Amino acid sequence: MGKDMSMALDVRNLSVFYGEDCALENINLQVGEREFLGIIGPNGGGKTTLLKAILGLVTPQAGQVIIFGQAGAAARRNIGYVPQFSRFDRRFPISVGEVVLMGRLAGRSPWCVRYTAADYAVVDSVLQRLEIADLKQRQIGQLSGGQLQRVLIARALAVEPRILILDEPTASVDSASKTRIYEVLKDLNRDMTILIVTHDLSAVSSNIDKIACLNQQLYYHGRTELEPGLVEKVYGCPVDLIAHGVPHRVLRGHEEGTL
Repeated sequence: MGKDMSMALDVRNLSVFYGEDCALENINLQVGEREFLGIIGPNGGGKTTLLKAILGLVTPQAGQVIIFGQAGAAARRNIGYVPQFSRFDRRFPISVGEVVLMGRLAGRSPWCVRYTAADYAVVDSVLQRLEIADLKQRQIGQLSGGQLQRVLIARALAVEPRILILDEPTASVDSASKTRIYEVLKDLNRDMTILIVTHDLSAVSSNIDKIACLNQQLYYHGRTELEPGLVEKVYGCPVDLIAHGVPHRVLRGHEEGTL
């Protein structure tokens, strides 16, 4: 059975400025339900800003974001978000289960919250699905990078989202963990729409449905087979590799002083 491709996300004429600096210019992007979209582009090209606009964390100067036919905070409750891996105090006394349970706070006041039996049931179900139930009582400082990333995905899934958005989810994990994370995402994609920002095109090309090439403007949105000239246009120089840690490898013809 093919995927049901009704509209999950519709970004219309979106422009975002930081002061006088244009971060995004007139972006139009449509993502079908249960589609797996990879968003690529150079550092500073507006990828994270696009995610923030979808999440309502930045206010656009023009345009709007429609999620399953609706706009505003109520519509954004359909989204689970996994931010870029960040440093934290590994001594902080919080367990895996407690981190994932925080995902149940979506739409609630964090003060004096009382979790329900249904909340705990969702957490247990998510931990089982991501195969980390055995880590539930583990303090987060004892986790590997790959384990921690799956915990952050689990926290996003505890929202019970229809759209899962991830910003560089494999940036700080080893090769084996990266493979496992993409296996998890491919499985999740059977039930939800996934948007992933990444430099690591080679790792996701076998899983994603479409690519969006972004550098302030949207240069391309379509199938994953990219013309070399298009990639050069997006990145501003000849490239033949997009991989984490090396946003692009430059070929002859690029200006002196670059890699």
